[in-house]
Amino acid sequence: MKPLISLGITSGEPSGIGPEVSLQAASLVMTSLSTLDLPFRLALHIYGDEAVLAQAAKVVQLVPQFTHWLRASETPIKIVPIACQHVVQAGQLNVQNSAYVLRLLDEVLTLNLKKQLDGMVTAPIQKSVILEAGLGTINGVKFSGHTEYLAAHCNHSDVVMMLMGPTLLTQTEVSEWLKVALVTTHIPLHQVSSGLNQATIVNKIKLIHDDVKKWLGRPPHIAVCGLNPHAGENGHLGLEEKTIIEPAITQAVSEGFHVSGAYAADTLFIPRNLKGIDVVLAMYHDQGLAPLKLATQGNGVNISLGLPVTRTSPDHGTALGIAGKGLADPTRGVMRHQTSPKKPKRTLSGHAPNKQLGQNFLVDQSILHEIVACISPQPDDLMLEIGPGLGALTECLLPKLNHLWVVELDVGLAKRLERHENLTVFQGDILQFDFAKVLRQEQPEPLLRVVGNLPYQISSPLLFYLMNWADRIKDQHFLLQKEVVDR
Repeated sequence: MKPLISLGITSGEPSGIGPEVSLQAASLVMTSLSTLDLPFRLALHIYGDEAVLAQAAKVVQLVPQFTHWLRASETPIKIVPIACQHVVQAGQLNVQNSAYVLRLLDEVLTLNLKKQLDGMVTAPIQKSVILEAGLGTINGVKFSGHTEYLAAHCNHSDVVMMLMGPTLLTQTEVSEWLKVALVTTHIPLHQVSSGLNQATIVNKIKLIHDDVKKWLGRPPHIAVCGLNPHAGENGHLGLEEKTIIEPAITQAVSEGFHVSGAYAADTLFIPRNLKGIDVVLAMYHDQGLAPLKLATQGNGVNISLGLPVTRTSPDHGTALGIAGKGLADPTRGVMRHQTSPKKPKRTLSGHAPNKQLGQNFLVDQSILHEIVACISPQPDDLMLEIGPGLGALTECLLPKLNHLWVVELDVGLAKRLERHENLTVFQGDILQFDFAKVLRQEQPEPLLRVVGNLPYQISSPLLFYLMNWADRIKDQHFLLQKEVVDR
């Protein structure tokens, strides 16, 4: 039997989007992994208040699944109730709930340290209310975020906050994702310079090297940013490069690490300048994370290096403005890193687009989320997807539907899709497909909803073909090349 990996998910600030995205992301991850032959089995344990999670399940239309996860003894997703004693209202912070938020972290961390869990995924928390409550200080270390809190709990002074994610140029190869680590984290900007010293930078380099080497199978090339504009302009715009950063780089190189710099941060993040670089080490929070979040379009994963446990989180906050409205994006990279195969050099899909079939695969999770929002699928919809390909849109639709029908021309891709539950796969040419196959299975017969990412060469013929079924079709949502739309 394949080994079991169990991850604990803390649902985060109860008035934010954490409860919603925890449930949705868990559902999407399990659906996605069901199509892959991975060397392990996965179990997800979601920790949070039962009533809060139940309300979140209602908002994101996962009530049947939530009830099963809560009550069933054997299920890959399990709800672990931890009571929140005070009032929770979506979008409205309550300082009294700060102790509950920290209790979620403490519980899951303790289980990881006891080896009863194999990793932890943390939904967003609101730092301000924890500080207002006067909580989170451990061993004299004031609370400033997940990374620092967990490090203090584990009595690890040296940890690294690193974010990574796919960019438009590196959508599939995990090894090529943009990775940005930080020397300083959640401190005011005017304290950054005094927070830098040679020993700290060298220690960060060592921690990055040790962890990232495990994923790449080779020593990583770490590019170090300067602190000042133009990396100090040879001392004319600041001395930290000459007195702290460059000596740290020299020491790290002498100790055998593949390190270069100090680089001007305003030009280092240009894609051509990142070639051959595995990790960028930035001096402070916004220097590194602003370009990363722009490049990854919100699909980044926050990873804590140097801890005795594996911890990841999404790169977004509590999003109080959309909490409780079902607008949160569950497709961000929450568990992508922890559930990726051991050999990241392999593409996540394992399938290259077939140009003869006009294949083009959706990979941008934020665009997928917008598409699903436009479609607004309802559980009882009779929906047919044309050309699902790798199943990116399929996996976003399935949790919201009781059943989905798809038509896929590629024999290999159709076979992969058959692993999904609540999915009927028709392998063949959509231009020869008899829509009555779907319509006859529904009594009484509702109107059909049709969606798809259409290959260029069949877009026009298909639109005309669908006119034959116009009286039986409720609506259609397609991704089309701009040239087709203009024509």
